[in-house]
Amino acid sequence: MAHQLYRHFDRKKKLLYVGISNISVARLASHKTHSNWFNRIATVTIENYLSRKRLFQKEREAIRKEHPMYNRNNIPVIGTSKKYQQFLKIAKSRRQAIIRAASFFGTRLTAEKFKISRQRVNQIVNGK
Repeated sequence: MAHQLYRHFDRKKKLLYVGISNISVARLASHKTHSNWFNRIATVTIENYLSRKRLFQKEREAIRKEHPMYNRNNIPVIGTSKKYQQFLKIAKSRRQAIIRAASFFGTRLTAEKFKISRQRVNQIVNGK
């Protein structure tokens, strides 16, 4: 299965957001519902990757180097309690923090840090 890295641009070619998804079109629909900047999107680019690991590396790299307007640029590494707390603070909800953490750090580490089962992490990531 291909994994996708997408970028949203406004009419002036300013980068609004960088994200990842298995189905970028479905993710776009989610942004329509949950993002106040959705109406600014004029162009979407999509890159396909076979490796999830490579996809996550490319997303982090794009956010750090390209400075999209609506990404949360200060994504701390979950490893210490202090960094973990910072990660929770930048998320709008615990659920969002779990989803974001799982995409960056994997199911096992996310389950450990949030003190939930791997199965529950997968359920949250899959919208259950």
